[in-house]
Amino acid sequence: MRVGAPGRRWWVAGIAALALVYLGLSFRNVPTRGQIVVLDSPFLKWSPRVLPVGWHVLPAGLLAAYRYPEGRVELSLALDGPHGQPLETRDGSAVGVELEVSYRLQPERVLELHKLLGHDFERSWLSPRITEAVRDEVGRSEFEEIAGANRYRLERALTRVLAEVLARAGLTLDSVAVWRVVPGELPTPLAREELQADSEVRVLFIGIDSADWSLMDPLMQSGDLPNFSRLVEGGVRAKLRTIAPTLSPVIWTTVATGKLPEKHGIVDFLAVDSRTGQQIPVTSNLRRSKAIWNILSETGASVGVIAWWVTWPPETVEGYMVSDRLAYQLFGMGTTGELDRPDAVYPQELFQEVESLRVRPEEITAAEMDRFLNLPQDGLAGLDDDSRSRVQEFRAILAATRTYDRVAHHLFRRRPTAFQAIYYEGLDTTSHLFMQFRPPRLEVVDENSVERFGDAVDEFYRYQDELLGALLQEFGGDDVNVIIASDHGFRHGSNRPLEDARIGGGKAAEWHRKYGILILHGPAFRQGVIEDTSVADLAPTILALFGLPRADDMDGRILEQAFLPGFLDRLPLGSLRTYEDPEARQELAEPIHSDTDASIVSRLTALGYLSQAGSNSLNNRGVLLMNQGRYEEALEEFLAALESEPEFLVARINLGRSYMFQGDTEEALLVFQDVLRRDPTAQDVENSVGNIHMERGDMQQAEGHFLRALEIEPNDTDVLNSLGILCERQERWQESIAFYRRVTEVDPDYGEGYNNLGNVLKQLGQLQQAEVLYRQAMEADPTFVGSYNNLALLHQERDDLDGAIALYRKALEKAPDHPKVRLNLGSLYYQQGKYEDAIAEFQRALELDPNYPDAHNNLGAVYGQMGEFKREMEELQKAIELRPDYADARHNLGLAYLRAGQDERGIEQLRRAVGQNPHYFSALVNLGAALSRRGRHHEGIPYLERSLELNPEVPQVRNTLAAAYLAAGEREQAIREYQASLALEPDQPSIRQRLLQMGVALN
Repeated sequence: MRVGAPGRRWWVAGIAALALVYLGLSFRNVPTRGQIVVLDSPFLKWSPRVLPVGWHVLPAGLLAAYRYPEGRVELSLALDGPHGQPLETRDGSAVGVELEVSYRLQPERVLELHKLLGHDFERSWLSPRITEAVRDEVGRSEFEEIAGANRYRLERALTRVLAEVLARAGLTLDSVAVWRVVPGELPTPLAREELQADSEVRVLFIGIDSADWSLMDPLMQSGDLPNFSRLVEGGVRAKLRTIAPTLSPVIWTTVATGKLPEKHGIVDFLAVDSRTGQQIPVTSNLRRSKAIWNILSETGASVGVIAWWVTWPPETVEGYMVSDRLAYQLFGMGTTGELDRPDAVYPQELFQEVESLRVRPEEITAAEMDRFLNLPQDGLAGLDDDSRSRVQEFRAILAATRTYDRVAHHLFRRRPTAFQAIYYEGLDTTSHLFMQFRPPRLEVVDENSVERFGDAVDEFYRYQDELLGALLQEFGGDDVNVIIASDHGFRHGSNRPLEDARIGGGKAAEWHRKYGILILHGPAFRQGVIEDTSVADLAPTILALFGLPRADDMDGRILEQAFLPGFLDRLPLGSLRTYEDPEARQELAEPIHSDTDASIVSRLTALGYLSQAGSNSLNNRGVLLMNQGRYEEALEEFLAALESEPEFLVARINLGRSYMFQGDTEEALLVFQDVLRRDPTAQDVENSVGNIHMERGDMQQAEGHFLRALEIEPNDTDVLNSLGILCERQERWQESIAFYRRVTEVDPDYGEGYNNLGNVLKQLGQLQQAEVLYRQAMEADPTFVGSYNNLALLHQERDDLDGAIALYRKALEKAPDHPKVRLNLGSLYYQQGKYEDAIAEFQRALELDPNYPDAHNNLGAVYGQMGEFKREMEELQKAIELRPDYADARHNLGLAYLRAGQDERGIEQLRRAVGQNPHYFSALVNLGAALSRRGRHHEGIPYLERSLELNPEVPQVRNTLAAAYLAAGEREQAIREYQASLALEPDQPSIRQRLLQMGVALN
């Protein structure tokens, strides 16, 4: 059929249209950022290549553009049974794990990745590899070791494994975040935007800096603190564990966020403006995490926050904020109009209202001061310059306390909110000013100063109790949940340093104690005492009061044991990854300048919180890294601090400690010796040097350094503890006991002191007293793992294996990366015949410390029991290589050689074991027996005789010795040993038969 012209035109037009469509489909644009585009063909023989930026014509169907992400990529995985990826822990329990892996493509290796794995690599290769790594690590762990606060352990292990796996494929691992590890199935994710706070809940949170139970308890017992006493009697009481560095802005930001400093970003009083290099007081915009007032505001609860650290400039909230710059903490700033500015509060229209309530130092009368201080009749004129300065600083902090207290009463009354919070600094500053004058008198303090200032601290506690009572009377009704917390305690009595608590190169924080106070009282809380609470636990616990979940990225936990039964049932079912807005805080902010920066820095330095030149932020970041075991990164921070200020001795000391913790004791000694040349009174450095010498076995050198340290600071608990350890190692038992007792008398919260005293009493056979002391150590310091480990060993020796395992697991919940606990738990499994479990624990210990000779030795012993003799010998040889004087490892290696038929090598190792430990019973027995078996009876007999001198109650050894005597022709002595063996264990038919054959009559 012939097509006419019109038909042809339509046909041509159709072809042209299709061509245009095809051409249009063939155009591809490569953007300037965000993607790497690889050109390849699914059909043709084609060498793939990366397309440059711009438009390209790619024949559709023949060539294809495969897009790969450029920059950071986040891959989230939910792994459990319902998601098709069941996981099991070592004991077979099902668990669910949710995690996020962040990675980047290496641009120069994109083509390699494309050829090897294809554009669908994330689904087809990466996700399965991550899943496999998670399954392996979970399968090697107990649930408690990787769940809750210990999930960072799983993060660390996965980071180590995945970094290597990804690198092989041309990918760079950025981070691994394990959001949750739960028994069974993963909970349903919660949508942050849908959460609503309980509008009926009322909370009054009172922060009291440096309040300390050991100072409060005597005052409460004498009736001087009736309001604190009433709350304690009707609510929950706890010791609140602080964090390092123990600096107010750092800790109170952790209180407000539930996160540690490495997450919330506040690490010091000061921040550096990168644009100018100037150090200025830290400001609220530098906080990288939402605070409790932000979260409550976003979920519908109103807030009123007064005087909290690092709240200037105040943030927009549902309610109001009075920042810490209305009367700057520690100093009563604003006394001369320098802070007469509306941006000290939110909303700003509140300024005139609260400004009228401000109390200036000059308004504090002499009569008001007389309550706290015993001043001369002519007032300040009768004081020396130092005392006058103290009094003026106290007047300023008293004015600041009155200011914020008046503001709180006014606003809490006029603008009631669901969450009301006020922070009081006064007690801490009063303690820094006057604690050194509190009775009993320090020898470096004169009587007149004690008379003048000695009552100030106790009187401020009474004053704080009065302020508390007034707040409770007006705002602490029956429907209000009251929370009182302090960020740390304060050293007192014989535990005080001899240095001034104020002045010095940034040493004010050395007066802070590890534990503050926590009181919870109200309709949500039970009565009683709870243990092991941290400043990071407060924000999650407050959220729970309002019916809001704890976010997975919070370091703190909900204090479940504090609540009445059933109260927490109202929390939403499911899990929340974070309260943060992912895009909100991506860029690092700069601190905000104010016209009072220089004045604040000057006053911080005067009080002793800053070194004169100030590289505090670098030093504090180093401390945070060191606490995480990231010693090399910590070194960089300390070195940077010293480059900025070479005379910053605190940073130099921390540099030495970082070397020491890494095992580089030579470098550590060089740093410490340099410090001692600059400051011969650094007793903590003398202690560190002494410990290095003690670990090297040079006890005389070590003791000399410890004693020099005690001359400088006679009640330094770390030094006293070190001397106790030294005497214990030298079996100077009574001296050791005396030193440990002094440690616990000076600081009742020094858990290691009780633990070490328990160890000595255990050595002396006083097992019941040892157990009491281990439990006292747990009570004094629930975070000290050694006491759990040693009590577990005691249970193990009593054959209470279940009790021992429970204690080891409790220890590992607190410190999953503790190699000694891993070793002991593995030894218990070995004792039970659970060889696979034992191997897992020993291998875990070696992951944590590859140079741990005990773990190599024990692992070798397990392999020997399992018949894996080659691996047994490898591990034992490694143990001896690490510790040549390791008698136990030489004994085990000797036995391994004997089993392998290498008798001479075995006998040589046993000889060396006995040479290193002449009282090693098993080595003496096995050496004597081995020599006797080879016909060398006269060589073997003395070793067997020596073993019986150590323990004459072992019939099998007497039988071995009898056989050796008999073979050596010493018949009478053989008969004597056989008879002694039967006396110990009459039911030995073979021995009876042997004696009868020898013509010996038996009864």
